[in-house]
Amino acid sequence: MKILIICSGNVENFSLEIHHAFVYDQINAVRKKYPDVIFDYFYIKGKGILGYLKNLDILKQKLRDDKFDLIHAHYALSSLLANMQVKVPVVTTFHGSDINFWYLNILSSIVNVRSSQSIFVSEKLKKKILISRNQDKMHIIPCGIDLNIFYPIDKQTARDYFKLSADRRYVLFSSSFSSKVKNYPLAHKAIDLLKDDSVELFELKNYNRNEVNLLLNAADVALMTSFSEGSPQFIKEAMAVNCPVVSTDVGDVREMLKDTAGCYITAYKPTEVSEKISKALAFGFKTSGRTNILHFDNERISTEVYRVYLKALSREDILVPNKRCKLGIWDNSIPGIHFDENGISNYARIQQHLMKDYPLGEEGRKEWTKLSEMVKKKGKGRQYDCIVGVSGGTDSSYLLHVAREYGLRPLAVNLDNGWSSDIAVKNIKKLTSALNVDLETYVIDYEEIKDILRAFLRSGLPWIDVPSDMAIQAILYKIAQREKVKYILVGNDFRSEGKQPTEWTYGDLKLLRHIHNKFGVVRLNTYPVLSYLSLVYLGYLRGIKLLSPYNYLAYDKESAREFLIKEYKWEYYGEHHHENLFTKWVIGYWMYEKFGIDKRIITYSSQILNSKMSREVAMDIISHPPYNKNTIEQETEFVLKKLDMTREEYDTIWAAPNKSLKDYPSYYPFIYRFARTLAPLLKHIVVAKPKIFYEMEGRS
Repeated sequence: MKILIICSGNVENFSLEIHHAFVYDQINAVRKKYPDVIFDYFYIKGKGILGYLKNLDILKQKLRDDKFDLIHAHYALSSLLANMQVKVPVVTTFHGSDINFWYLNILSSIVNVRSSQSIFVSEKLKKKILISRNQDKMHIIPCGIDLNIFYPIDKQTARDYFKLSADRRYVLFSSSFSSKVKNYPLAHKAIDLLKDDSVELFELKNYNRNEVNLLLNAADVALMTSFSEGSPQFIKEAMAVNCPVVSTDVGDVREMLKDTAGCYITAYKPTEVSEKISKALAFGFKTSGRTNILHFDNERISTEVYRVYLKALSREDILVPNKRCKLGIWDNSIPGIHFDENGISNYARIQQHLMKDYPLGEEGRKEWTKLSEMVKKKGKGRQYDCIVGVSGGTDSSYLLHVAREYGLRPLAVNLDNGWSSDIAVKNIKKLTSALNVDLETYVIDYEEIKDILRAFLRSGLPWIDVPSDMAIQAILYKIAQREKVKYILVGNDFRSEGKQPTEWTYGDLKLLRHIHNKFGVVRLNTYPVLSYLSLVYLGYLRGIKLLSPYNYLAYDKESAREFLIKEYKWEYYGEHHHENLFTKWVIGYWMYEKFGIDKRIITYSSQILNSKMSREVAMDIISHPPYNKNTIEQETEFVLKKLDMTREEYDTIWAAPNKSLKDYPSYYPFIYRFARTLAPLLKHIVVAKPKIFYEMEGRS
C-alpha cells in the first residue's frame, strides 16, 4: 500500500519532524506496525486557497510519475488540493484550526463530503462541522504521541542539556510566541502578575521530538493559553512526562486532564491564569498524567489509522481486530502471526509441523528407546552417561525420573544464580536423593549475577532473564566436556510450552556482552559463557548433543506433577518457570505490564492443540493478569532489594522507551539471513532441529 502524504511546507527550512511533528509521529507508528505501508510526501508551497491550488499541476505530475493507492491530506486546504484530482482516493484529517473558524469550516465541509474517508482529532470537531455525511466515513482518531519518545526523566538531567539553572522555575509555553492563535499576550500578562523574578516563560520553537521531551521534563509547568485547539499534542506530551499543566478550556483538554492532581483548567482572565500557574508551581513534583493518556499511544492510534486506509480502499477484510486462531488462543499480539482463510494461524501450523516431525505413541517410544540405548553405549565405562539440568520445576524433576527409569546414569546439574525459591531447592534435593543421582551445583558470584541482571533491566528489553538462560546452557556444556559425557538431557516440551516468538525470548552472547558492557560495571569472573564457536566445537568435534526426551514421550505436565508429589513428596510452586523468583516476576509482571506480552497465550494454545486444556478454560485464565495484585508490589520491592536498585531508578527504567531485539547488536540477523544454509549444518551439532528454524519457516 503506497500512500502520499500532503501537507503544507511553507516554513523556511521545513522539516516534517519539527513543523508537523504529530504527522511525522503518526507516519512512523503506522510504518513500524504495518511494514506493507510505504509513504511518500508532497509539501505544498504557497498560502491561501490560490497559493495552494497553484500546486495542482505539480501534484498531478507526481501522481502520473508514481502510482499511489491513497492520498492522506492533513488540514482542509491540503485536502482541497488533493480532491482536485479524481484518480486517487483521499483521506482527510481535520486538526482543529480548519473547523474552529467559520470561513474555514465551510471549506472543510466541502472537502469532508468530497473525501473518501474523514478523520477528526476530537468529538467536538466532528460535531462542529457544518455539513456532515455518512457517519461510517467520519472517524474520531486523535493524533497520538510516541510514548517511547515522551517519558519522564530526571528534571535536572533535562535542564543540564539546555544549561538551565537548577534554582529557577520554568514555564514552557505551548508554541512560538508569534503564533496568534496560541495567545501569547495572555501568558505574558499572567507571568507578570506572579511578580516572581525566579519564574521564566520560554517558547516552544524549532525543537526536534527528543528535545521537546527534554524541555517538558525540564519545565515546572506546561502552559497553553490558546484561543482554539482540536486535540492539542502539547498537552498530551506534557501529560506523558508527568509535567504539571495549566490550559484554557479548548479542544479535548478537559477530557485529557480529567482529575489529574497538579493540572488545571483556566478561563481567559490573566489573574486566573496567574493563580493556576502559581498552584501548579506549588504542586512541586511530577503528576500522574501519563496514566491518563495511555490511550493516545501512537501504537494504538496507528491501528485505527490503518483501518481507515483499508476502508478507503475497500480492503477492510485484511485487518481483523482481536482475531484468535481457531485451533488455540494465538492472537494478533504475537509478532509475525497471520491467519489463513479458515482462521487458522501460522503458529498453529508451526506447532502441527513439530508434532508431525516428533510423533508420540509407539513410534515415539521406539525412537526414545533407541536414543537412550545410544546414550548408554556412548557413556559406557564412565561414571555418568548424560547430564540433566535441574531447576526444581516439574519438567526437569520428572526428566530426572525418566532418565533413571530408562537405565541412564545422569549427573544432575543445577545453576545457583541466587534466585531459586526454597521450594525449588528442596525439590532438587528430594529427587536426587531418592533416585541416588549425584548433584553438582554451580554457584555464580552473586555480585556478578546482580550486576548483569541490573544491566538487562536497564536495557529495556522484554526478556531480561537472558543471563540465566545463557549461563545454564554454558555450564551444562562445560560440565559435559569435563566429564567427557556426550549427551545433555533437557526438559523442554513443545507440546505443553509451544514456541514463543523470537522477539519475546531471544538471547545470545553478542547481545549479552553488549548489554553488560553498556549498562554493567562488575567484571564477570564466575559467570559462565559459551560462544557459538565453542558450541560448534563441542557439538561437532567433541560430539556433545542436546536431547529432548519429551519430543518422543507422551509427557503430561499435570500427571507428572501428581506423580512427583506422590512418589517423591515433591512440592508445587505455581506457574511455568515460577520455581525461579526473578523469572516469575519477569514473565508475570515485567513483560505483561510494560510490554503487553502474555506468554500464557502461546503456552495454553499449545496445550489446547494437544487436547490438554479447553479453549474456554484458557480464555478464562488469560482474562486475569498473570500476577497476584495483592502481592505484586511486595514482589517488586523484593526484586529491587535483591538487585540493590533504587525505586527511583526502577521508575525511570519503567517509564523509559521499550526496546526490542533490533535495538541492540546480536547474532540473530546473521542467523535469520543464513537460516537455509545453517539448518543442514546443525544436524552435526544437535540431534533435533532447533525450534527457531520451525518458527522462521512458519513466518516466512
